[in-house]
Amino acid sequence: MPPTTDHAPAVPAARTSPFDLAVSGDCPVPLLRSKPDLLALSRAAEERPLSGQPGDVVLVGVQDARFWTPRTQAAYQGIAALGPVVVAFGVGLPTELSAPLSRRVMTVGIDADDPLADEWLVLFYDRQSRWGFVAKDAAAGVPGARRVAAHARDAVRFDRARTFLYGEVADPEALGRAATELLDRVPDLDLTVPWLAR
Repeated sequence: MPPTTDHAPAVPAARTSPFDLAVSGDCPVPLLRSKPDLLALSRAAEERPLSGQPGDVVLVGVQDARFWTPRTQAAYQGIAALGPVVVAFGVGLPTELSAPLSRRVMTVGIDADDPLADEWLVLFYDRQSRWGFVAKDAAAGVPGARRVAAHARDAVRFDRARTFLYGEVADPEALGRAATELLDRVPDLDLTVPWLAR
C-alpha cells in the first residue's frame, strides 16, 4: 500500500450530491438495487477496459473506509498500475494525493455529513468513452441508517440487507457534472484532465 497521511483532516464537506447531478436531465429513472447486486456490478465494472492513454480517470466512492477492503484496494490498484488516475473517496480514508507518481490509487477522506458518504459510485472516463454507475443508499438521511451492528455476524447481515437507488450513466454531460463535483472536493489535487474544464 502507498504511504498514507493517517492524521490528515478529512476534506470539508461539499453539499452537492454527485448522484443527483449524474441522474439529472435525460438519464433513466434510478432503479432499486440490493447490496449484492451492486457488488456484482462493481466487480464487472472493475474489469472494464480503458484506452490506456493520458487523461484516463477512474473515480470511486466507497461510502466508508470499512468498505475499502483489501480485495477492493487490490482491484483498483491493478487499474492504477496500468496508467489511469484512480481516486477513491470515503469517510475514514486517509487523504493521500501523491500516488499518481507511482501509479497507485489516491484516496480522499470525506466528512460524515457529506452527501457522498451515502453514495456508491464507480465512474470511468477516457478519451473514447465515459461510463459508470451511481447509487445512493435508499435510507440516506434516516436516523441510524449508517449504524454498525455490535456483533460482526449481525453487521454483515445488516449491511447485505441495504438497498440503493441505482442509475447507470453514459451521458457525457452528466458524467462530467459528477466528475467536477467529485474533484472539487480535492482542490489541492494536481490533476489535468483534457476533457474536463475545472
